[in-house]
Amino acid sequence: MANKSLLVALGAAGWLAAGVAGAADCERIYIGTHQQGGAPSLFTATFNSRDGSFGAASAVASMDRPTWLVKDPARPLLYVVSEVGNDGATQGKVFSLRIVPGDGALAEVGSVSSGGGGPTHLALDARAGTLLVANYGTGQVAVLALDAAGKLSGPVSVVQDQGSGPTARQRGPHAHGVAIDPTDRYALVADLGADRVFIYRYEAATRQLAPSSELRLPAGTGPRHLVFGADGRFAYLLSEFTGELRVYGWDAGSSSLREVQTLSILSAGFSGKISAGEVIVSGDGGQVYVSNRSDNTVIAYQVQPGAGRLTELQRLPAGGEVPSHLALSPDGRWLLSSNEASSAVTVFQVAGDGRLSATARKLDVAKPVNVVFAGACSAAVAAARESAIQLERGDIKGTLTLPDGAAAGPVALLIADADATDRDSNAPGTTSHSLRQLARALAAQGIASVRYDKRGVGTSVGANGRPASASGSGTGTGVDVGADGAMGNGDGIVGGPGSGAGMAGGAGAGADLALQAADAAAWIELLKKDARFNKVVVIGHGEGALVGLLAANQVGAGGFVALAASGERTAAEFGKLKMHARIILGDADQQAGPDAARALEQARPGTPVAVIAGMNHALYLAQPGAADAQTVAPELVTALVSFLNKR
Repeated sequence: MANKSLLVALGAAGWLAAGVAGAADCERIYIGTHQQGGAPSLFTATFNSRDGSFGAASAVASMDRPTWLVKDPARPLLYVVSEVGNDGATQGKVFSLRIVPGDGALAEVGSVSSGGGGPTHLALDARAGTLLVANYGTGQVAVLALDAAGKLSGPVSVVQDQGSGPTARQRGPHAHGVAIDPTDRYALVADLGADRVFIYRYEAATRQLAPSSELRLPAGTGPRHLVFGADGRFAYLLSEFTGELRVYGWDAGSSSLREVQTLSILSAGFSGKISAGEVIVSGDGGQVYVSNRSDNTVIAYQVQPGAGRLTELQRLPAGGEVPSHLALSPDGRWLLSSNEASSAVTVFQVAGDGRLSATARKLDVAKPVNVVFAGACSAAVAAARESAIQLERGDIKGTLTLPDGAAAGPVALLIADADATDRDSNAPGTTSHSLRQLARALAAQGIASVRYDKRGVGTSVGANGRPASASGSGTGTGVDVGADGAMGNGDGIVGGPGSGAGMAGGAGAGADLALQAADAAAWIELLKKDARFNKVVVIGHGEGALVGLLAANQVGAGGFVALAASGERTAAEFGKLKMHARIILGDADQQAGPDAARALEQARPGTPVAVIAGMNHALYLAQPGAADAQTVAPELVTALVSFLNKR
């Protein structure tokens, strides 16, 4: 379903009417399978998070055995293994695929060797721009590099597991799963062939792996996948051959796992072939879910807070045969089971206490083994169009980005940093695009946004002399100026009375602060009048925070975010807010550091503060060895979406 884009001219009458199709509860999913030999193998479908129903599945790729998928948390990118080379004779591949707006088609960004045979699992470190690959066939773990565009390179580092076991599938090491620990200092590899969990030191700065320690398991156990709990203190290890679920305490200081509990996932009296499938943890860490391919069941466990121990809640039929994979919807209300042998993905509803209820919902796909949620159906912005506030002399121009969805939702007013910075966060002589990327990321999560060129900047160069007014005269006209997705700011011009009249630099780079605040206030007032938005939240970046604060304190808003903000006057205005507010900064910000955050918090005690690891002042992750890397911090997007959706 395409992401709707809008071109409007704003005047006294407000926004021109625009139809918005689709539903805010539409999620896009991708399904990996064991298909090969040129047959369609990677599929997409829509998932309705309101009632648990699917849209029809459509094929989007035909690579051999795309058995594991990872969605980039901040960009419309999908990383996919091609699990070939399990015999050790050839190496597998990892693909980077860009999600195309609308129907969810995939465009290849590139592919590289997986660094071994039979890649079967991935772990993404978005902050470092790194992808770890577990190669089952050869027992090797490789580190791949990701650039700002999502292009893969490498392998940069490859390590070799060692060991074997007593069963026919354990003649050598088989790295089946890899997980990065919560400190980002270790990679833990569940090796099915060696009956061990190998713990490697992981250096994000250099993308290198080196042996640190290992956990030995009883012979013939066959460790398959390991996941960490929500608080990072406990890890859950599922063993394929013995059907055991082990709970470990994790100590990053000594890189060691301490056994807490061992449970059998087998049903009472079961005597058939044992084959455990998948283990996942709920978003709040309260439940652990396991798929049991031995008897085609799904099991729910309750987690004891602070102790990590598990208590079985229930076990249900998976609704199909050989449930190889489980996936929870982003809202935690639905669980999907990929049933390989019956070629169907089935759906369970998740209650507030974590218990599951089977549904009749089913998606028919050949040999599904992995499902990933890739964001709202509008996960990529097709074309966010130019919009403008009409002035008596000149226009203040910007971009409105709308997600697909008819339900009223919040809208974010993004105010750029210093005076000369344009709507996308580009300043003279520098190119950033961080606010444009942030707008896209918010749209992917169902959040609308407006960002604009200040007076005398970009396409607002003709605006001068008088503040924008929500009650000013004139209707104006707009012209289609092209897609937001193009690099650079070539959005074009919106016509209107007085557009381009007056002195080019009348404000913006030298604008009076009161005029800038009045312009921002006019945007707030116009957005308030639009029935498609249930509240306006102002997000002021850097020096834009003061502009936003003056405007919000003048006309009111539904919330305010001080993003990488600093300054005595900013703190003073922040203390006057009479609305929900939040302070967000990055620990790699050299301009607005901890002292600035403390000043804001002291001015308005009790305001929540979020410190984003690795985020610099430009809102990007400060990636070691890649000073020009441009990836908006995923944790920033998560924090903003949480605040914007707060009631």
